[in-house]
Amino acid sequence: MKRVLCDKLPEPHGRTELSASESLHLIQVLRMKNGDEVEALDGQGGVAHVYLEIAKDRAFIRLKVKEQTPAETSSDSRAHALPIRLEAAILKGDAMEWLVEKAVELGVEELIPVITDHTVVQVQKKGASAFQERWQKIADQSLKQCGRLVKLRIAEPIALEKLLAEVRPRTEFPRLWADEGALGTAPFLEDVLVAASGGIQGVSILIGPEGGWSSKEQEMMYREEELLKGAMQAVSLGPWILRGETAGLFAVSVAGAKFRAKEE
Repeated sequence: MKRVLCDKLPEPHGRTELSASESLHLIQVLRMKNGDEVEALDGQGGVAHVYLEIAKDRAFIRLKVKEQTPAETSSDSRAHALPIRLEAAILKGDAMEWLVEKAVELGVEELIPVITDHTVVQVQKKGASAFQERWQKIADQSLKQCGRLVKLRIAEPIALEKLLAEVRPRTEFPRLWADEGALGTAPFLEDVLVAASGGIQGVSILIGPEGGWSSKEQEMMYREEELLKGAMQAVSLGPWILRGETAGLFAVSVAGAKFRAKEE
């Protein structure tokens, strides 16, 4: 069954208008018609079976049965993202879009795109909000395809220094940053998560850019570690040199496995 995103699920005896982009996709791309059934998501965990009403270039949804109420989904595992924030240095073109798609599929709760010294993409040319809007649309399309019910939140791109100053980690929600030069001196990500699994509620995973962290950035993050004492830590992702998108998804997969195990 096709899926659509809406700001709010329809009430009994009422209808909800879909956004212009959703309407366009349904009418012109999917060629759907009046009376076709779809599954509606509100992006917050709510889901309902609805039917379409189409008027020219506008699409509306009504509950499939007028007396029906939207399904309760709070106990549905699809309605809950994993407590993982991915703070990823912005990658070029398709690599960043691919990372966004897979972050949705792997259950990441929030993705914060990070501007670093070695970031190639010129965010200032189009503005941070334009990038955020583009990546959020990609995330929303992935949401409809993978069976997840809750949106991945995409933040506006932020400079690394500002991220460290404004998005502060806590011991129960630490920041683990991947230092590609720390093999043999920093513990493996998995070992850190296993050791801390009983005492943390979530995790931020900070992944660097193509070309790695600059020496200035490394010094800044190690200073932060000293200040935060347990709320931030350098980790290793293993002996191989990973592309930025591979590093991000490897780290998220490892963390996701640990948090899913805790839920069982």
